Amino acid sequence: MDSLDGGHNPQCVQAAVQALQDYYPGKKVVFLTGMMKDKDSAAMLAKMAEVAKAFVCLHADSDRAFGAQELARDTNRTGKEIAALTELGRLLGLQNPPDHIEAFDISNIGGQTIVGGMTVFRRGRPEKRLYKKFTIKDQAAPDDYAAMEQMLTRRLTHYREAAETGKKDGFEILPDLWLIDGGAGR
Repeated sequence: MDSLDGGHNPQCVQAAVQALQDYYPGKKVVFLTGMMKDKDSAAMLAKMAEVAKAFVCLHADSDRAFGAQELARDTNRTGKEIAALTELGRLLGLQNPPDHIEAFDISNIGGQTIVGGMTVFRRGRPEKRLYKKFTIKDQAAPDDYAAMEQMLTRRLTHYREAAETGKKDGFEILPDLWLIDGGAGR
């Protein structure tokens, strides 16, 4: 087979990958791929990675298209990251692998200053520009449970405000998975 138009949505790509697996069992293929930004590229690349030996990324002549280098960056992370996210989703009983993960932790500095940290992972990679620090307010003594509640409440408040105003500051997306550091009580 020399070429195949695999479709323009995850369901079509899934059917194409299944056909490749059925007709060429155990074979890996080189994908010549270009995608539009308004498509679910993460899901399609994840499925294609199951049978990919390599990706050659192309740029379609359209304002909607991913640039070849941007798409290449996404295809480079399809191997280990997708396998890890797929396994994580399976272990947690999620319907789909988590694409957007936020992790939260509280730190007590010298018993005086209490801060919360939020780290963000998109498609299995750290998204450092979306990391946030929360200064915990109105807390006289360290109380990790109250501090975590305050941080998560503020996170959700920022989400609601972003939804109402259209503001794009990293809070406009709710994660597929929250990781909250701490003991069994949390």
